[in-house]
Amino acid sequence: MLLVTDLTTESANEPTGIDEQSPRFSWKLVSDRTRVTQESYRIVVSSTEGTVWDSGIVRGDCSVYIPYKGNPLCPFTAYRWTVLVTDGYGDAAKADGAFETGRMDTPWQAKWICTHGKTDDDSREPTYLFKREFNSTREPVRARLYASALGCYVCYIGGVRVAEDYFTPGYTDYLRHVQYQTYDVTELICAGKNELLCELAGGWYTGRLGMSLKGNRYGKKRALRFELRLEYADGTAETICSDEKTLYSKDGPRRFAGFFDGEVYDANLEKKENWKFRASRVFEGKAPHIVSELGERTIRHDRLDPIEKRPGPEGVVYDFGKNFAGIIHLELDAPAGTRVVVSHAEIRKDDGTLSTENLRTAKAQIVYTCKNGPQSFEPLFTYMGFRYIQITGLEPEQMKAVWAYELYADISITGGFSCDSERINQLQRNILTTQKANFIDIPTDCPQRDERVGWTGDLAIYSGAACFNMNPARFLRKWLRDLRSE
Repeated sequence: MLLVTDLTTESANEPTGIDEQSPRFSWKLVSDRTRVTQESYRIVVSSTEGTVWDSGIVRGDCSVYIPYKGNPLCPFTAYRWTVLVTDGYGDAAKADGAFETGRMDTPWQAKWICTHGKTDDDSREPTYLFKREFNSTREPVRARLYASALGCYVCYIGGVRVAEDYFTPGYTDYLRHVQYQTYDVTELICAGKNELLCELAGGWYTGRLGMSLKGNRYGKKRALRFELRLEYADGTAETICSDEKTLYSKDGPRRFAGFFDGEVYDANLEKKENWKFRASRVFEGKAPHIVSELGERTIRHDRLDPIEKRPGPEGVVYDFGKNFAGIIHLELDAPAGTRVVVSHAEIRKDDGTLSTENLRTAKAQIVYTCKNGPQSFEPLFTYMGFRYIQITGLEPEQMKAVWAYELYADISITGGFSCDSERINQLQRNILTTQKANFIDIPTDCPQRDERVGWTGDLAIYSGAACFNMNPARFLRKWLRDLRSE
């Protein structure tokens, strides 16, 4: 039996937001026979309007990056594609894939918006909360959110986070281009009153970057841009845009967020009714060209539970068993005002305290102020490279649970290695863990200290191993575009 599997468009499974006019298709063959080769293929691409490309029967064994050669693709459109394959034994198989185009250079109606003031000093400024309320007379049949930022953003609709990714829109050559993301938010829009809330941190744009003690390496103001496109059953559509009608507040609970130093969070400020909003202003700086998403989003992966808990002279130390890059999750029950400090480190000293000298100027801390009663917390705009954490400020009975998650790009593991030497097997596991820890939007040199940058020599040496362990096609394509741009 012949099967066609793993259909991808531009190296992604059924992607949304594709802006390529000639997207490339790939697939794999599976058979219960041996020495199977592809003899021919035929690709048919269609939309609700009908067929837009029929490749006809093409002889050959190529099944990777077959370019689309049909009629011009339209923006904001869902397409289906079918591939029919025959092999040397005369067996045939068919499979279906899908993709959805993005803006395709459609001019933005939305404006870049920001807060008042000339400069954002990330060392003193909290994250910003942008709110846009709107009414929908009916439920849409399709709703897409197109969003970008000079900084890092997270969006909510009706209080529900629209996606589980981190650090969007990602790190690019901001002087020339910035990515936008496409989110399917159809299930989050209701008939009647709706609210879109976006939280904006400095990220790589205005936050500390590389071995610099100061921020604002790319710009002086964080900025946000979004369009919410609602399509209805009668064929009409409307767009909700970022503009002066969007309000902003600085009164939220996340009082600081940065990659190197961590987050400062006051849970007593979570009540939305206490946030004061004012009108946004249009961003006056030079904004880069906006391009569709090129790489792989950073997402949360495996949960890690501590393997050891040990009281230390400066707090309780938890050991997660290995060095990795990620975030912690806290479950607490403490009185309002309790100040909890979580420090991260790769090494523990003989006296049980954390060794943080290798972090240089990076604080690598979470400072959390409790509200009353049971509560939980995870950071949103930072990550750490660590094995150990030290928690201070809590009584033993107030700490209910703690665990961690690995963060790295949404890339599948495609290769592996093992032998009869457990030491070599452990080396391979260490290599893979290190790759994960340094594949957070760009290929970095380290995940812990005040550096975390994309030195080109590191990847030049490691790229072969990287491609053996994972399938980083989109991840590396984005990185190489930025390298060429720089």
